[in-house]
Amino acid sequence: MAPMILIASPSPILCRRWRNALAGNFPVYQVGDRQSLIAALCEHKPQVLFLDHSEKHFGLNRLICKTIKAASATKVIVLTAEPNDNEAMEF
Repeated sequence: MAPMILIASPSPILCRRWRNALAGNFPVYQVGDRQSLIAALCEHKPQVLFLDHSEKHFGLNRLICKTIKAASATKVIVLTAEPNDNEAMEF
């Protein structure tokens, strides 16, 4: 069975790009806010979460900790359009 992927971004354009890149390969669900993200993690237990770092409203450090609690087997991939040293995180 193909892994289920969850994408999280409030940007419809970015979500469409991610969905198009994954189309036909994996089942993909998308959410646009923190509350929906936590609910989807608990309900679907996705194998992979693509998380939009450019939108600070997700509260990334706390959100990743909640993600680990809600779906400990989920691999979290944080993507950003403009990476820099200040955005580096360690867990």
